[in-house]
Amino acid sequence: MKFPTKQPESFKVEYLWQLASYAMITGINNTLILWIMSTGKSFYTASIDWADPRFAPMIPRVRKFVERCGHKHFRDYVYPTEGDHCQYCDHKHKCPLKFVPQPALGSTQAQNTDNGWLDRLVANAAKQSSGQKEALF
Repeated sequence: MKFPTKQPESFKVEYLWQLASYAMITGINNTLILWIMSTGKSFYTASIDWADPRFAPMIPRVRKFVERCGHKHFRDYVYPTEGDHCQYCDHKHKCPLKFVPQPALGSTQAQNTDNGWLDRLVANAAKQSSGQKEALF
């Protein structure tokens, strides 16, 4: 089920993978996406019969993809990406994305250092150039 604010213009490839996954997991050949408009006044549907020769070859591909996801080296090459799907994820508490440190604001000045030497240098330069102490900056 999808709840769009405007009518669906196309059948996204993600939907195809989603329906193929459902068919593979459940063993049910007929799958359907139901778009219910947010107004509740209309709806759209799209169904796929996975026994149809045009779609049947995709089921083994989805199965192969799922098998590869379980391969011990899969995580070495596939990285999570953050997106809208994260709000529905049950793995937020252990997602590698959540453990990547955020950039922290640093300081260009070391703490507990005596920077009085710079002030004295500026004051001496001012005296030598004009005979009196004045701010150079």
